[in-house]
Amino acid sequence: MAIVGNPLTAVWLYDDTASAYVDNTVEAQTEGGTAFSSLGDTSDKHYFGFSRRIDALMWVLGTAGSYGALTWEYGASITSWIRFIPTHDGELENTPEYMRWDLRGSALESDWASFALTTDLPHASVSSVPDGTARFWIRVSAVAVTTVATFNSVLCRPYVTYATVLDVQRQLQIGTAFSASTTPALSTVEDFIRGAEDRMIYQMGLSWRVEFEEGELLRFNQFGMKLRNDDVITMYELAVWDGSSFQAKNEGRDQDYHIDLHNGFLYIATIFLDATPPSMRRSYTARRDFGAFARPVRVHYSYGKDIRKDRFSVQVGRIATKQACIDIVTDMDFSPLLPLGISAVDLQTKVDNWTREVEDFIETYAK
Repeated sequence: MAIVGNPLTAVWLYDDTASAYVDNTVEAQTEGGTAFSSLGDTSDKHYFGFSRRIDALMWVLGTAGSYGALTWEYGASITSWIRFIPTHDGELENTPEYMRWDLRGSALESDWASFALTTDLPHASVSSVPDGTARFWIRVSAVAVTTVATFNSVLCRPYVTYATVLDVQRQLQIGTAFSASTTPALSTVEDFIRGAEDRMIYQMGLSWRVEFEEGELLRFNQFGMKLRNDDVITMYELAVWDGSSFQAKNEGRDQDYHIDLHNGFLYIATIFLDATPPSMRRSYTARRDFGAFARPVRVHYSYGKDIRKDRFSVQVGRIATKQACIDIVTDMDFSPLLPLGISAVDLQTKVDNWTREVEDFIETYAK
């Protein structure tokens, strides 16, 4: 099963028994590649690193694990690892699965830092580390291990997906790189880019990053049901209310249902209809839309185009960059970063041109 996302730049398992790191970065980036083991002991820790801040991990397991509660932590510094509670806490016992968290308004927004792991920290007496590159790190451990999970692949969703801070710097023709000490700060520029992405998703009804739809309710229709969103990536759950509880159904043409991924359309398989009690079929097909049977189908899925492969990816990146630049010029005083010779009038003219280009793109390609 394929998942969409960005490859992590580090997927390392710290094996406490061997006091060593196991580097599975390449395997994690490969669809259907060689499976690799996750936590084998309560003292083990699995590290996931990326060059920028991320806000979701998605994975496919080769073998489902059996663990106690998972503990997720982010690195505030090499000596300070802070536990956090994800907004969706994916388990290493289900596949496919994901976990995500909020950056804005959380401690991660201000405390999360980029640094390199060493042979002494965060674990002492390690003979070597796979590399010395600084990254933003997330790690996980378990309070109990019964069955060791194996991963087929692990990907991430960067906090900013359509464009980068460097794209904004180049668009504004700024010679000084954004950092924690500039105005605006690097993290603030990322917030502007994320805001541009959110606006495009809202106004266009299309996404070029992984989005998660949790708990969408549908009216039952034996001839098919349209999801709210197109470009479905993974259906994590489809469950039907049977009068007492939601019952999960199996995906596949020879199972309960299958999906037109591009158009976001669900088709009900004959095997499902044959197994449905006649009284319930009558309730559904008569469009009984009140009481417990109002919108009795619950779906939980991810959607979005793969920006690394979509034919509009370059243009989408340019539009997001220009929208972020418009917001920065409008809201921030970044004149100390501007090179000499750029006048305010010329900059305003650019903003006007960028604004027209952004509006034209959104209006032309909105769903």
